Amino acid sequence: MYINVTATVTKQKNKQKPNITKDALFSAIGLTDTGYYDDGDPSYVCGYCQAYMWFGERISKRLVGVNPIFTMCCHKGKVNLPILKAPPKTLLSLLYNKNETRSHFRELIRAYNMMFSFTSLGGQVNHAINNGSGPYVFQLCGENYHLIGGILPAPDKNPAFLQLYIHDPVNEIANRVAAYGKTGPTSQIRLDILETDFPTAAIIIICGCMAFEKRDIVIESTTGKLQRISELHPAYLPLQYPLIFPYGEDGFRLGIDIGFVDTAGRKRKTVTMREFFAFRIQERYGESPIILMSGRLFQQFLVDAYTMIESNRLRYIFLNQKNLRAEYYDKIAASADRGEDDLSEQGKRIFIPSSFTGGKRYMMQHYLDAMATCKYYGYPDFFITITCNPKWPEITRYLQKHDLKTEDRPDICCRVFKMKLDNLVEYLTKDKVLGRVNSAMYTIEFQKRGLPHAHMIMLELRSKGMIQMILSTMRYRSSLVAGMC
Repeated sequence: MYINVTATVTKQKNKQKPNITKDALFSAIGLTDTGYYDDGDPSYVCGYCQAYMWFGERISKRLVGVNPIFTMCCHKGKVNLPILKAPPKTLLSLLYNKNETRSHFRELIRAYNMMFSFTSLGGQVNHAINNGSGPYVFQLCGENYHLIGGILPAPDKNPAFLQLYIHDPVNEIANRVAAYGKTGPTSQIRLDILETDFPTAAIIIICGCMAFEKRDIVIESTTGKLQRISELHPAYLPLQYPLIFPYGEDGFRLGIDIGFVDTAGRKRKTVTMREFFAFRIQERYGESPIILMSGRLFQQFLVDAYTMIESNRLRYIFLNQKNLRAEYYDKIAASADRGEDDLSEQGKRIFIPSSFTGGKRYMMQHYLDAMATCKYYGYPDFFITITCNPKWPEITRYLQKHDLKTEDRPDICCRVFKMKLDNLVEYLTKDKVLGRVNSAMYTIEFQKRGLPHAHMIMLELRSKGMIQMILSTMRYRSSLVAGMC
């Protein structure tokens, strides 16, 4: 099957959409002369948020029309956030100009971001995983959180993070290098980059007479203590990533309204944290892709975003145990009334429901569903393993266009892999190349270096000699590379 369509944009009232046509700049979708199924390039634009998407990422796979609909970026207009401003020219030159300074800045972008950040990153970064010749991986161990200190350092302490903007501005560059020396080597740091005028915006409110909520940041002069910032605060992200948000754009906050007038009577009329980050990590028409061009800092941003989403979901489960029909054990008060001193085994038991991805009940529910399927249809007939190939033409073309490496855009590898997996599942189940399939199940895992792979089993409607005949006569031209887990 060969698909060659024109990429257009769905019309929407009161908005002007770009009209992008498919020409020689984009690769055609379909089988090539070598038998490889090419998914083309992200040449299609979402009709609501102008995000660049692949044709294989549309929600209606059966339709091959010229106006595909995408939901991965903005949920059909539900998420409507302000467009990020273009970064200053100095930062643009460090990210885009093809010279030695750009390569150096991209390699040490996390170090330079740390020198200009206002807050410190919690958790422990595992640097040992990058020992060797493999691609760069950002791995964070332990609980993730952001900490902020006072305006001035203690008498016996050196300034760090926020204090570098206020304390001793004459020796600011030397202080930044000395502060970074506590976490990494300073021999590779270039002073000419530190002397670059990066515009960073921050609003500091000092007040000791008002009662603040948990989501407020209260900065005191010299306390000697670090304050933990809630991930629900709008300044949580810009204070940590001044190179990504040089103008101090707000991060996620509670109460972001959806992008259209609700007429369906939906229960939730605000944007969730996952939807917020799904919108921000898309490349779109008319917006600067500074987040996506940050390389290793983009990896840290993704890890930080994932931990924020997981923490927010766990907090919701903790605060809504009654709505989740969890049993409440009120034993602490009863034990205290009886005069018991050891209360370590008493307390409130927190139940994580099966809706929490990766939880114990989530895994058990899917395991029981798989066993019930095998009990009904019998033993699986095929076990297929699919691994992601970072040298796929779709990935290499995109990375070469933006002059990036594979580890700089792990989201592109995952998106292309999901399209390839969907194509294979459709080829095996709908086209019936291995016979009529009663059921097919797969699970997606990630290797240590971040590449995804999937394990799939197929249960067929067997007949006498069907499998032997298929295996002996099948000539399946696959573009997917199979390998060991």
